Amino acid sequence: MKKQLIFVLACLLMIASCGTVFAGPFSDVPSTHWAYGAVNKLVQAGIVDGSSGNVFNGDRTITRYEMAMIVAKAMERSDKADVEQKAVINKLAAEFAAELNNLGVRVAKLEDKTAVKLAGDFQARYVTDSPGTAFKNYRLTGNDQYQFRFRLFAMGELNNHTSVFARINTGSKSFGYGASWAGGESITNPSLYVDLAFVNIRNSLGFDNIRIGRQWTDGPGYAFMVGNANQQDGLYLDKKLSHTVKWKGAGYATGTYDSTTSALASTTSNRVVTTALVFNPQKDLEYSVGYWWAHEPGWGSSVGSYSTLMTTVGSYKSNQGIVVGFNKDISPNLHVIAEYGVTQLNGAANLPTTPKAYCVQVSNVHTAMFYPATIYMVDAKKQAPGASAWAVQYRSIEAGATAASQQPFITTSYSNSFNAPYNVYTKNDNQTTVAFVYQNVLEKNLLFTAEVQDYKVKNLGLTNLTSKELDRTYKAQLTWFWN
Repeated sequence: MKKQLIFVLACLLMIASCGTVFAGPFSDVPSTHWAYGAVNKLVQAGIVDGSSGNVFNGDRTITRYEMAMIVAKAMERSDKADVEQKAVINKLAAEFAAELNNLGVRVAKLEDKTAVKLAGDFQARYVTDSPGTAFKNYRLTGNDQYQFRFRLFAMGELNNHTSVFARINTGSKSFGYGASWAGGESITNPSLYVDLAFVNIRNSLGFDNIRIGRQWTDGPGYAFMVGNANQQDGLYLDKKLSHTVKWKGAGYATGTYDSTTSALASTTSNRVVTTALVFNPQKDLEYSVGYWWAHEPGWGSSVGSYSTLMTTVGSYKSNQGIVVGFNKDISPNLHVIAEYGVTQLNGAANLPTTPKAYCVQVSNVHTAMFYPATIYMVDAKKQAPGASAWAVQYRSIEAGATAASQQPFITTSYSNSFNAPYNVYTKNDNQTTVAFVYQNVLEKNLLFTAEVQDYKVKNLGLTNLTSKELDRTYKAQLTWFWN
């Protein structure tokens, strides 16, 4: 009897210990467990898809095994996480280490890459154009058709909420310049300059992001009427007001051309201020309502070399505008961005006082900007060779409809710079434009881009031209990336 009792007790202990072993990975995670909140933050940041396969609904208790699968997904996508999010993933990995090991997931603390990271790109391109009748003598020729650009990026995380970024740029340079011409005239070698240098602070002073320093313009919409790719000195702020609404605002010190000295004078008396509300009522739809104000003058000129308008007449002292737009995925392979704005010219002379502008772009991928030649619609670093994208764009911009210092399309036009005052390389108002761009990943870290843009005068009455034909530009470009 005693031996039987000992045997029964031994069996019970064995069953209990086995139950403990098997209960671990499959036992429930209490609804009050901190992991639920941590995973929710990663879901909101887009690190993991918490609704995938109904694994994490937020309203039901799940097992440790299911939670470990979510943590494994977060670990796979940790390259998208910032320092603070990596700390959360590390904490989750430590909590569910046994379950992750059972799943065959190697648990190792994610690298906290606080050291400065370097990256860069190099572009080589061929550009040409076909000007209108009035500008046939100003077509791009010779070395001006072959250009290159090198950029070096430096970035680093200072702590859990602060990062720094800087970019050194040669700008677009023509091949062959930098040596002496045949006539003996010396041309300066390509110069380097810092076109971006800022600190970004996350979750501080009640804002989600605070960006201070030399940056790009974050306009009230999709960089159509107010937008510049770099060299804007100022402050940007944003804050999520609710699950579907975000506010953003910015102020930039700008420079405008002095019409008497032909010099670019940058002073804090010239500035641009923007503010906007961005709404995301559903995953595939975004729309925005914004306002901008530019305390800077604009003018046209018959000479035109230093005018801000693509006109031979007219001027204004300052301007401001209202911009509305939307960003919508029509289908998995069809995406539309559209924007419309009305501007008020203050102190206008010989110009319509309320110029209007609108832009529509259709593409086969989700893209959020109106710079067709400077935005990479496909990622040559991550996407497989053969990945491609295209976009078709139409824009109509009346004279004075944009801020004088904010010429969003100057980096996408490659015309000759001497057909003033109608140079599409430096001015983007008083015109209508049709643009097409195509990009293809040729191999890892190598992107091919082809582009055509056709420019026409919007209002002939503000010019001394007899034809609306301005220019048609073409570009073929190779871009190499490294990091």
